[in-house]
Amino acid sequence: MTRTQGTDNAVYQGSLGMYGQASDTFLIAQIGGYNGRMYWQPTYASQVRNALAKGKHAHAYIWGQFGGSQTIAKQVMDTFLPHIGLPKGAIVAIDYEAGASHSKAANTAAIAYGMRRIKQAGYTPMYYSYKPYTQLYVDSAALVREFGKDKLWIASYPYLRPVLTPDFNYFPSLEGIGIWQFTNKYGREGGLDGNVDLTGITLNGYTKKPTAIKLPAKKPVKKEDEEMQKRSLWPVDYVGVAYPYEDADTYKDVAMRTKFHRIQKGKAYRIFELRDGVVDLGSQWAATGNLNCNFNPLPSGGQNAVYNAKPVLKTKKDGSTVTLEAGKWKAFGLKDGRVDLGGGESGSASDFRVLL
Repeated sequence: MTRTQGTDNAVYQGSLGMYGQASDTFLIAQIGGYNGRMYWQPTYASQVRNALAKGKHAHAYIWGQFGGSQTIAKQVMDTFLPHIGLPKGAIVAIDYEAGASHSKAANTAAIAYGMRRIKQAGYTPMYYSYKPYTQLYVDSAALVREFGKDKLWIASYPYLRPVLTPDFNYFPSLEGIGIWQFTNKYGREGGLDGNVDLTGITLNGYTKKPTAIKLPAKKPVKKEDEEMQKRSLWPVDYVGVAYPYEDADTYKDVAMRTKFHRIQKGKAYRIFELRDGVVDLGSQWAATGNLNCNFNPLPSGGQNAVYNAKPVLKTKKDGSTVTLEAGKWKAFGLKDGRVDLGGGESGSASDFRVLL
């Protein structure tokens, strides 16, 4: 069979998601996870919708930092499985790359419990991690025996430079691999993983015409709040902008232990960083579940539209400058205070804005 390629996305790849090349056939989007507490990825539904609109096969993964605890694994599955919203048979993977206990048996049992729950919910269960981490903390052979020979999704990067295709001379030999994540620099310097489907597993859920897909929606917006939720133009170096659904607490630390302040509905807040479902709003942290977060892919090398309200100068590939009329333009990243306008052309970041 033909081996196909695709990407996996989290909130860092923006609301529409990112791809390494036009021929990518699938996207695996993060719905959320557990890292000591539950958190949601606000971009999951929009990334899935955009993938489906592009004719790609959409799948999901859950960050599973539950160590060897089946109790926590149950809480994770209870939280996220009802909101997957994909065709039955689609992949739901457990991302297990942090927080393992010292008991390989307990870790494996907790993972297997989660995978059973995924299977019972009608989806294809997969286990994701790196080969060394897996060999140290998980009995992958036991997972293969129970769930099948293509249920491992393993990351191993033979090259530090950007690549577009896998080099099978460096395949991470491990029984049961269905998907190989062969790079974290998929056609660019960083911020995008590249995967190759080895067995056709990413066709699961899509071999027949799917029934209507019901994705988790953002919190409903009342009519009187619609003006507040409309996006505005912001500097191109902003990571994102958050609009609170309602007044909410903020915290001094990312672990959200100490309350700090209150943010107000009707106001916009600049996002400086996103970490595991929590955003830094400028020396104060807030949970994304309380916010309508609009993220900007440009600072991490992604694509976005940029706007200039008046004519500005752009620099051509040969170093000459020409006038760029006011308008909307496609941009391909941000570096050293310059917006990449494609074709070797660029403009000053201060001359443009992004819609967030």
